[in-house]
Amino acid sequence: MALITTVGGNDSDSYVTVQEADAYLGTMYGDVPASWDNLDEVPKENRLKIAALIMNSYGWRGVQASRDQRLAFPRWWRTDVEHDLQMDYEDTFVNFSDITENVPVVPTEVKYAQIEVAYQAVSHIMQLDPLAFPEKEIKMFELGGSLGIEFFGNASDEGSMSKARLTSMDIVYAYLGKWLSKVKGAVI
Repeated sequence: MALITTVGGNDSDSYVTVQEADAYLGTMYGDVPASWDNLDEVPKENRLKIAALIMNSYGWRGVQASRDQRLAFPRWWRTDVEHDLQMDYEDTFVNFSDITENVPVVPTEVKYAQIEVAYQAVSHIMQLDPLAFPEKEIKMFELGGSLGIEFFGNASDEGSMSKARLTSMDIVYAYLGKWLSKVKGAVI
């Protein structure tokens, strides 16, 4: 089933298409990574859908542009002086198609973040084999508002740029920083 990427749609399930994700990953990583490129269209779509749902669980600034939209973006910001609107949720538009002036868009950074969540987090978690880490036992695994895997053991001998301190979700938070109302930690 194809992704529904209608901006402000009540049945939208992704901000980006598979083709946009392929193009971004090819540009960002110099080549589309084999772990993504080797997937068929449907598994890529599923990862993008899960990534959009995960992103919906984050705390965002502002309010959705339409009460009926399924995804968190597009959004109105309380600081948007261009929009002479009340920024309370009750006063947002019921239908996105009702917005005719200064139509909000899904920021490019949000689209990039969804692709990174789909590639960095969802793809790796879906392929994770807990027995593949014989040197470390998994202490905790969670899939929710924040994705995480925590291992028993001490990582104090790791450098400041090691995987123990720099998570694969850091790039997502770098993209989303100005839109997030609070940043939740995640270890992948």
